[in-house]
Amino acid sequence: MRKTLLIFILFFSLAIQAQTVFWTETFNNGCVQNCLAGGVNTGNGAWSTATSGVNGATPNLWYISCAENGQAVGTCGAACGANATLHLGAVGNSDCGCLVCPTGDCGAAYDACNGATFCGGSPQTNQRAISPLISTVGFSGISVSFDYIERGQGASDDGLAYYSTNGGASWTLLINTAKTAIVGACAGQGFWTNYTSAALPAACDNIANFMISFVWVNNADGLGNDPSYAINDLKIRYTTLLPIELIDFTYSSLPNATSLNWETATEKNSDYFEILKSEDGIYFNSIGNVKASGNSNKLKKYNFRDDKISNSVAYYKLKMVDLDQSFEYSPLIAVDVSNSLGIKNNCFLNTNNEIEIGNDYALVNRFETISIYDVEGKMIAKYSLPDYKKGNKILIPAQILNRGIYLAELIGSSSAKSHKIFIP
Repeated sequence: MRKTLLIFILFFSLAIQAQTVFWTETFNNGCVQNCLAGGVNTGNGAWSTATSGVNGATPNLWYISCAENGQAVGTCGAACGANATLHLGAVGNSDCGCLVCPTGDCGAAYDACNGATFCGGSPQTNQRAISPLISTVGFSGISVSFDYIERGQGASDDGLAYYSTNGGASWTLLINTAKTAIVGACAGQGFWTNYTSAALPAACDNIANFMISFVWVNNADGLGNDPSYAINDLKIRYTTLLPIELIDFTYSSLPNATSLNWETATEKNSDYFEILKSEDGIYFNSIGNVKASGNSNKLKKYNFRDDKISNSVAYYKLKMVDLDQSFEYSPLIAVDVSNSLGIKNNCFLNTNNEIEIGNDYALVNRFETISIYDVEGKMIAKYSLPDYKKGNKILIPAQILNRGIYLAELIGSSSAKSHKIFIP
């Protein structure tokens, strides 16, 4: 049994060491007292607050200040030092409420009194403090940790933590944190305690709109013990850095050249990008390499200039090569050097598999319709251009087209032009 326990402890220790912090909130806003949490930004973006249930006329509120000082785990809570925390405090009123704290923010000290006795203002509370958006793009194995103190009266006064994968539109319970101990010198304050989650569901991985929130609820029965709820040193970790994540691959036309531009959100053990070019969308040749960043979780921008201009549509794609020589291909982009017809089969450009035609090009040539033919000359579809105008573009749906080469014929009252289209 002892050997099994030692193996488990070693495994758990290695798992913790494998986690890497990529987002931290210390709450240190320089405020001594009375700074409501809503709008506080310590560098990650602004926190906000919201009603999350039934509240009385004078509910307790979330503050970010050092009125409740952030302490080391295993030590007693303390009043203001230099380490601000997110905490739940009373509204503060010298005339109403039984909490002797006319300023309102006395740290994690809440009004639990029977509001009917005090000005008719019930301090019943159900309030949520909400983090800014947290990007987990490029990461998987997301976990959450924070230090906290919590007391109150059993389940009637309670602190809970939640996470969201849709920017706060809905919340999933992370943990109903346990009450922290109050012993000896910590009477009335409690021991600071750490909570660290296991890896969250995969829905939390690689998204731009992850969020954390904390909820405090208390009734107004006149019973309850401080502290209420305080949070410090919130950290988001990952266990795995995802491989290259390409978020954009576009082109721009230069005098006698084409500029290829791409961006990555993350890179893991990336070596280089090989630029491949084709005249028919089928057979590709290498035209150059660009060195990658290796390992990165920040936005990286790259560029390659192709000085050999074709007289027809040219097709480009990237071969993204890792240090172990494994590789992946990007989607294709098609470049019409005449700049007359922009065909983008690149999902990163958010075209939704549409054929894009410049409206000015269509107007100058008086094009009215577009017909799509397969390689055997069979018409697949025909569209009236005015019906698909969106701003300065004409966007023709191409979802019905399978992978392959097609001919797009633009026809007007006095002109016609054909363009080759490749659907990857």
